[in-house]
Amino acid sequence: MITFSKLIRIAPFDEETRKDILSRETSMTEDEEREITDQAWNLISAQYQVDMDDKLDEALTTMKSSDKPFVEEAKKSAQLQMDMEFKKKLEGADTNAQIEQVQEELKTHE
Repeated sequence: MITFSKLIRIAPFDEETRKDILSRETSMTEDEEREITDQAWNLISAQYQVDMDDKLDEALTTMKSSDKPFVEEAKKSAQLQMDMEFKKKLEGADTNAQIEQVQEELKTHE
């Protein structure tokens, strides 16, 4: 299971917000923690989608400039590249089970 503090560290909060949340972690109510957890997953999901869109745009631009037709493999390649980059970002996730949990959470916050 991804801990609250690991989640806050990987979510794209600005540094000041991240520090504030982590400093208040032990005094938060369950509702506050749940709300921040939802916000963190929403931010992670949004950032992932933006990064994926950028990768797809890059692939499309490359194909257009080389007069190649868009093929499903290009989309799969962009997806694979994003997944690899995202896994690197999740170095704070200690196990494959934690990485799988993150992937499942992303699906629910799309």
